[in-house]
Amino acid sequence: MLFGVWFHLTNAQLFSIGIFPWFMIAAMVLFLDPAQLRPTMQRVEKWLGGKANTFEATLKTTPRTRRLVLAGLGVYVAFQVLMPFRHHLYPGNVRWTEEGHNFSWHMKLRSKQGTLKLYAVNLDTKETMKIDLAAHLSPRQRRKLASHPDMVVLFAHHLRDTFKASGVDSISHLRPQQGLAQWTHKRVAHRPDG
Repeated sequence: MLFGVWFHLTNAQLFSIGIFPWFMIAAMVLFLDPAQLRPTMQRVEKWLGGKANTFEATLKTTPRTRRLVLAGLGVYVAFQVLMPFRHHLYPGNVRWTEEGHNFSWHMKLRSKQGTLKLYAVNLDTKETMKIDLAAHLSPRQRRKLASHPDMVVLFAHHLRDTFKASGVDSISHLRPQQGLAQWTHKRVAHRPDG
């Protein structure tokens, strides 16, 4: 048990894997012997003002209930088995597009870092403006944005809406400085007259 806690705390310090180590530490209680856990839970229940020995509840099941539970478990297991393969339904390389990456078996297979400088071109004045990412995003958001193309698209749409709200409707080519060829040719915002 202590080794498990040490292992997950070490992972939390060494790797940027979010809540996973903390969730695993909390889930370790599932591996304890119920006979050892029961006295502790009864003390906690007494401390909270409840009755002791209520953990001995029995569950009466009918064949219909068992079938429903098995059907529910079957759907759950099928979802858990099939969900990681959904990235095959998306076009492109999942390692770049990130589509289907979450909840797949690709976690921690690669690490992505990058820098991002966005520019917007005013179609009326032909002025090129450098977007100050720090004015819109936290440091963590800027780090994530540079390596997640789906977030770049969402942020470009946010910038388009921000420009429109401030009265500038003719912004185009929100694009990375050294970025993707398809970005330099796409219009992210539209001119009102065309």
